[in-house]
Amino acid sequence: MKIIHIANSDSKGGAARAAFRIHTGLKNKFINSILYVVDKISNDPKVYAFSKLEKIIYKLKIHSSAFIIRRISSSIKENTRPCSLNIFHSSLLKKIHKSNPDIVHLHWIGGEILSISDIAKIDKPIVWTLHDLWPLIGMRHILYENDIEFTGSKTDTFEDKLNKWIYKKKRKSWKMPIYFVCPSSYVALAAKETNPYGLWNFEVIGNPIDCQLWSPKPSVSLRKKFNIKEGKKIILAGAHNFLSDKNKGADLFFSSIRELHIDPNSYTLILFGVLSDSLIDIPNNIDRVILNNIENDDLLSRLYSLADVVVVPSRFETFGQVAAEAQSCGAPVVCFDNSGLTDIVKHKITGYLSEALSPKSLAEGISWVINCGFNDKLKVNSRRNICERFSSQVVSKKYSSLYQKIKKFHPVLQK
Repeated sequence: MKIIHIANSDSKGGAARAAFRIHTGLKNKFINSILYVVDKISNDPKVYAFSKLEKIIYKLKIHSSAFIIRRISSSIKENTRPCSLNIFHSSLLKKIHKSNPDIVHLHWIGGEILSISDIAKIDKPIVWTLHDLWPLIGMRHILYENDIEFTGSKTDTFEDKLNKWIYKKKRKSWKMPIYFVCPSSYVALAAKETNPYGLWNFEVIGNPIDCQLWSPKPSVSLRKKFNIKEGKKIILAGAHNFLSDKNKGADLFFSSIRELHIDPNSYTLILFGVLSDSLIDIPNNIDRVILNNIENDDLLSRLYSLADVVVVPSRFETFGQVAAEAQSCGAPVVCFDNSGLTDIVKHKITGYLSEALSPKSLAEGISWVINCGFNDKLKVNSRRNICERFSSQVVSKKYSSLYQKIKKFHPVLQK
């Protein structure tokens, strides 16, 4: 069986890393898996990147699309609502047809990687992992809790009109069944509520974690490197571009630290994905270690192993890669109870689920984990939870079964 995956990258961002991990897991099951990306970082020979000319054309399309959105969208100007139009044709469609796969597996393709019309012309069964909700709604990628409608508000702004136009274009264009894979039950619920394409297929399959790579590791050297005294608790938080990506909730985390009723001399904060400490809004008397975006998985796994608690304050996650990696390394996780993270974190068993978007509740969760008295048990539970439910072997088997089912029953393949 030949599977072609389409993604923005093989490592830049959570969705890209998830796509590459799914691809790698399938290869390990001896499935012919190929990954097409805009930017290639890995040395995997089965990953193919855009040519120089294709990248130039792609950037022109990106700038054109961004210009249209910025002209009409106040939320984009404020960097609070990521959007994609996907209205420009891509050369990827020709590559897909030439490769003649059994199944085309789409991942994050926002930003003009494939147009809405291109997707409609794919003549093979499509599996689409919902790394966000863009495939099901308008031009937006993320829905927050105050969003009443999926296709736009009741106002008649140009932004809402464009949002509704993109939504209707998807509904009109995509006639063949698409098998949507939801990384969490939360996404499955949102997908079924929108379900603009009729009774299409939604399955819940979490993102894979390599439990050998993401495993508890000795971290004494890091404590010495960062000059953290023995006995001090370590609170770890971060994500790719932690401060600049509002969805990652750095502001909510800093507010929770100001609400934290723990002696500031008893713990050290380690923050990663932080390009400058000038925007860190916490009292100066709190010890902190500031790190940039971390591309080294071994270093990140050692940081997880070092932490007494990992805080994931995201406003929205379809899955929660940081939380899963941290727990696989034996670190309890504190997060909000309003998104895909609720599939990963078990309340007071592997961490703490705080009231949605409440810094005070997040602070209570951090305090509970640090002071619960059975942190070692939380660590063991966390590791077991990920290895039993989200290991690469478990997830790859689920995807393999899905592909086999599609190959057997999909109408295109029955002709």
